[in-house]
Amino acid sequence: MAGGNVAAFAVIILAALLNGSFAAVSKIPIVRRANVHPIVFNFYVSIGVLLGSYLSLIGLHDNKDFVDSDSDASTAFAISVYGVLGGCLLELALVFSFLAIPLVGLSLAQGVWGGTAILVSFVWGLTVFDETIKIIPLAAVGLLLLIVGVLGIAFCVPIGKLVVWRRKRKAAAAGEQPAEQHITDRTALLGGGANGDAAIDVKEGAPSAGKGFFGRALGFIFAIAVGLTGGSVLVPTKIEEKYEGIAFLPGFGVGAVALGAVLLLLYVGYRRMTAREEPIVFAPWPVLPAGLVSGLLWSGSNLGALYAIPKLGYSVAYPIYQCAIFFAGLWGIFVFKEISGVAVQTFFLAGAILIGGAACLAASE
Repeated sequence: MAGGNVAAFAVIILAALLNGSFAAVSKIPIVRRANVHPIVFNFYVSIGVLLGSYLSLIGLHDNKDFVDSDSDASTAFAISVYGVLGGCLLELALVFSFLAIPLVGLSLAQGVWGGTAILVSFVWGLTVFDETIKIIPLAAVGLLLLIVGVLGIAFCVPIGKLVVWRRKRKAAAAGEQPAEQHITDRTALLGGGANGDAAIDVKEGAPSAGKGFFGRALGFIFAIAVGLTGGSVLVPTKIEEKYEGIAFLPGFGVGAVALGAVLLLLYVGYRRMTAREEPIVFAPWPVLPAGLVSGLLWSGSNLGALYAIPKLGYSVAYPIYQCAIFFAGLWGIFVFKEISGVAVQTFFLAGAILIGGAACLAASE
């Protein structure tokens, strides 16, 4: 791997770290106690994305580092139509995630959209952008390991419960007293990224997650939609020919905040049409600053992805970007104590598989 690609690989890992951390802001106790609706928090995040996109313009004069070597790097300020489209795709991914989680639960939804996003981004790179993979078998192994790792992380709690149950059953059959093994039922913080379920606090196994076959089928459809839109968020960067790299970001921020505002207005209109008695909670303090920080973190991850994609290719960089679910899980384990017991062992095993997949995919380029 060339030196430039090593740097790009390091940057995309950092981008995944930031992408896996932006949702953690919504878990801060003072923010959770405000009890705002996810659509409201989502709008605040979109303002942060807009702010981060415009702060990135500080480096516009170095835009040549963010585009292909044979491209003319624009250093002019402009609102790119394709940038607006990318921002809208981000907002759609957020909304679909809000719809999927109550129907099928957080872990299942994340497993579905994480795997879908990896496959979608890989297919985009190979079929539409004509990217080439030097070692195809190694790329296939890497892709498979990434999907297995994502599913393992998403289902670490139910897998941990199954392991504990089997151990107790085996001990009972042998006439032994099974050791007490604790595993939490609290919701895992596995938000992510280009997927963005910030501020959602859904308990696993909640009654709303079992609304019959139709409800679960609809939840699967929404989760797949998250993967389709989330895995395509940066596709417009490959279509845009004039405003590439950092020059792409002003339009991205405008698209995110514009659609976020439209969704907020639709939500307010829906509440009024249904004559809900509960007032809509906006809580500018402390939720607005938290949303801004969350959006800035995501913007940092987006900037890193923009740097790495031209050097690694969309089919390699963006699947690795989905490793954000691993970093989100680390927040859940070490800071918010939302995963414990055997589930932690399952998480780190799945994380090792995920990292192995990312290494294979990087080496195949």
